[in-house]
Amino acid sequence: MHMLDLLAGIVLAYIYGAIPFGLIISKKLGVDITKVGSGNVGTANVYRNLGAKPAIIVFLLDFSKGIFAYLIGVILNSNPLVFEVFSLLGNIHSVFMGFRGGKGFANLLGFVFAYFLTPFPEVLLVLLVIYLTTLLLTGITSLANIFFVLELNLITMLLKAYSPFYIVYLALILYSHRDNVIRLLKRKEHVTFKLWI
Repeated sequence: MHMLDLLAGIVLAYIYGAIPFGLIISKKLGVDITKVGSGNVGTANVYRNLGAKPAIIVFLLDFSKGIFAYLIGVILNSNPLVFEVFSLLGNIHSVFMGFRGGKGFANLLGFVFAYFLTPFPEVLLVLLVIYLTTLLLTGITSLANIFFVLELNLITMLLKAYSPFYIVYLALILYSHRDNVIRLLKRKEHVTFKLWI
């Protein structure tokens, strides 16, 4: 692959990843999502402050960022895992928000969905079951997000489908969730919803 193609793919992955869909949607509704709740532009904060419909829209748009990164890799006949790193960096440090941004999880979820759907659907299924179980039992989005990426590393190791990029994704997700981790340790984390089973 030509170096210019690689650079173009990286820039495209970053720029699309950096689009703050949560902020755009919330402002369309007359609210600056960065000034309410946790101040995050992601799905969970949109859901807590604006309701389910805007949250679903934001989730799907952020989800598409990961799919976009995957498709760049496919089109350029290159490793999609590379472009997802830059998509996540754009998501977390958006050039459109003064290099602030979201958590990047819906982005990563979209990428994992696209990347594993055909070759390893069983990995995708197990990861989604673990994620949904954690989310439904605790109601804590950040905890489910972190568990998901941890399990991504563990399961792919067991199935001999591991890549060092997965530890990079874990590091980025832990970094973007650093405030959540502190609140989790203090047992003061935001609960997105409550469900007793």
